[in-house]
Amino acid sequence: VYLGVGSNNLGDDVVSALPRFNITRLLGIDLSNNGLTDVGGVALINRLLNSNFTSINVAANFLTSVFGFYFADILPRLVSLLEINLSDNQLGQGSVGDIARALPHSSVQRLILDGNPMNDDDGIAIDAARQLRLALAQTQVSQLSLTGSMLRNAAAFALCHALPQTAIAISRLQLPAPLDPNAVDTQTCQISAANRVAPSASLLLLFFGAVILWYVLQKLA
Repeated sequence: VYLGVGSNNLGDDVVSALPRFNITRLLGIDLSNNGLTDVGGVALINRLLNSNFTSINVAANFLTSVFGFYFADILPRLVSLLEINLSDNQLGQGSVGDIARALPHSSVQRLILDGNPMNDDDGIAIDAARQLRLALAQTQVSQLSLTGSMLRNAAAFALCHALPQTAIAISRLQLPAPLDPNAVDTQTCQISAANRVAPSASLLLLFFGAVILWYVLQKLA
C-alpha cells in the first residue's frame, strides 16, 4: 500500500494525521511539496521507525541540514528503506556527507538528492563528495542523482575519481558546462547529455537546411 498526498501544502500537520493509518500496512509515502519543515520531517522519521516502509518521498519541502543530520543518524534503523527522495530541499553539504557515511549501514538502493546546492563551500562539498564515493563502493546503491546540486569541478573529481568500475554507474550528475574533461573520469561516471556542451536547436536547423538545399541543387544541376 502506497500513501500519496504530494502537492497538498499540508505542512507539518500531515505527520500528526498519520496515526489514523495502519502504518504497518504501508510500504511507501509521498509527502512531496507539502511545506514540511525540519520539525515535521523529524516527526515523520520517528513515526516510521519499526515500519516496513521501502520508499519515502519528501521532495520539494523546507528540510535543512537539521533534518539531514537527524536522518543520517536514524537511517541505519530504517532497515526496510530502499528508496529516499530528498530532492529540492536545503540539506546542505555537511548533512549530505553524514547521510553518505550512513549509507553502508542501510539498505538504501536509490538516493535522490537533486536540487540540494553543494557549492557554498568547496572544502565541505569535496568532503561530502568523497564520503559519497566511499559509501557507493560499499553499498548496493544503484542510483545516485545529484542533478541541480551545482557541484564544482573539484567536488565532481572527488566523487568520480578512482571509483571502482564495478561499484556504480552514477546517473544524472550535473557538472558546470562546458564539461571539464579533467574533472571526472567519464568512463566511471555517466554524465547525461543535458550536461554536455551541445549545439543549439537553431544551429541544427540551419545545418539540416543547408544539407537539404545542397541536395536539391545537386538534383537540379
